[in-house]
Amino acid sequence: MNRIIFGTDLDDCIVETASEIIKELGYGSKEILSRIGSFSISESLNIPRELVNHAIDKTLERTDLKFNSSFYLIYPVLMKLVGHLYVITSRRSHLENGRTILRKLFREDKFTLINSDRYGNGIPRKAEVIRQYGINLFVEDRFATAVDIIEKTNCFVILLAKPWNKRLTQPDRLIRVSNWYEILDFLRKVVKL
Repeated sequence: MNRIIFGTDLDDCIVETASEIIKELGYGSKEILSRIGSFSISESLNIPRELVNHAIDKTLERTDLKFNSSFYLIYPVLMKLVGHLYVITSRRSHLENGRTILRKLFREDKFTLINSDRYGNGIPRKAEVIRQYGINLFVEDRFATAVDIIEKTNCFVILLAKPWNKRLTQPDRLIRVSNWYEILDFLRKVVKL
């Protein structure tokens, strides 16, 4: 890769969202996250979808969500390597709240926050945005979205390990990592400064 055009998802990649949704649902322990075996909290925990949607909405209203700890520690070096961050989210609302969170770390000219629509099956249409902006490396936490991006673009996808994305298959152009330190190591290998 000669020039990296770098993109990432917002929720559960840059900011910790799932743990806050779990708290909003009344669970006191983060251990409950390990029980979320699919992208659906409702199905994984056998909770009515309406309750989960309300907890998601309440969480996304907040502008005090914590940054992923490894992202927070490496972001200055990341920005030296990539220069600009394209943050693609499928937040239907609360986009400005996401922008407020990002402004805590980045000047407005260092990131572009983009909302993506969803297909009828609920998967975000991030592939369209990735093609539009020419993004060639993208960090994601939702397996189905990662596969959709791979199938519809030439982009490489880094899948950030979460309990809900453990799958046996690993398509070409998908790289699994445990944290942002591993993403930074990968970037150092491919970016020619």
